[in-house]
Amino acid sequence: MANRDDVARRAGVSGATVSRVFNHPDRVETGTAELVRRVASELGYRPDKNAGALRRRGTGVLIFLEYRKGGTYSWPDMRFFNWLYADILRAVVQAVSESSFRLEMRSIESLKHLRTLAGECDGILAFNTEEREYASAVAGTGIPYVCAHHTETLTGFSRCSTDNFAGGRLLGEAFYAAGYRNAVYVSGHLKEVEAHRQRLKGFREGFGGEVPLIETPVGIDGGMAAAGVIAPEVRAGRIDAVCGVNDLTALGILRGLGECNIRVPEECVVAGYDNLPVDLGLSRRIPSVDLRLGALYRRAVEGLVDFILRGRSLDFTLAPLLVPGPLLDPPESSS
Repeated sequence: MANRDDVARRAGVSGATVSRVFNHPDRVETGTAELVRRVASELGYRPDKNAGALRRRGTGVLIFLEYRKGGTYSWPDMRFFNWLYADILRAVVQAVSESSFRLEMRSIESLKHLRTLAGECDGILAFNTEEREYASAVAGTGIPYVCAHHTETLTGFSRCSTDNFAGGRLLGEAFYAAGYRNAVYVSGHLKEVEAHRQRLKGFREGFGGEVPLIETPVGIDGGMAAAGVIAPEVRAGRIDAVCGVNDLTALGILRGLGECNIRVPEECVVAGYDNLPVDLGLSRRIPSVDLRLGALYRRAVEGLVDFILRGRSLDFTLAPLLVPGPLLDPPESSS
């Protein structure tokens, strides 16, 4: 099995540089770190995580934590949202494998269970954190942690976040720039979910006005129900664009409008949020927003390792990207 010095010789760097790549990557130039990781992969080298843990007098374990919140709204229809979860896990596993730590996954149903984790790991990466109560409980363990990914309002915590307001604004700006002037927004669970409120607020700012809101259960069924209200307004020329709070809701809107014989995007454009592959069987892509969750959770792992090794908490926000689809094709009524 290859050792550290084998990697160093092949990469043309010192053994100390190889160690820094896996323990203190922020201290190594990006190009050099990528070279070392590639050579390590080719040679089958893995850092001795147990030895690293002994030097730190720690467990050498990072816990990826899922809080199963029960009755509160949390990622409906997991058949689809597992796409996002898979992207997140792939990024976390890869990032941890490039460190001197090991990864364990835990799922809890009560915040009381957090008390037992402090002695079992060196740090916690809290998945899908939104509520301040959850963030406070994680911070209260007294060990390094990072809360992700809907954490834009959780000031004062070690956190990384997508920017839901910026994502909503991207869609609103794109609608307006493409010539749409009569948009409606479809959302639900606004009292429970801060991310939904931020997306709506951002969309309205980007579109430049108080866009009407249709509240409905989030997901395909809710979107189809909203389409029944929207279709007559499209025929009357009072709606030319619809934005769903997420892609599942947008897919339901598309189905419902199709059943009402409304042509999309010729008569009305429909957009979503999350960049899920729900439109693979459709003739056109649904405009959406990519949260870049893989990149976000990789940064979360890097920040957690930095917190453990140097005591620096993380405060990071990653800008989302617009996936435009047919947004630039204005409806026939506006041409």
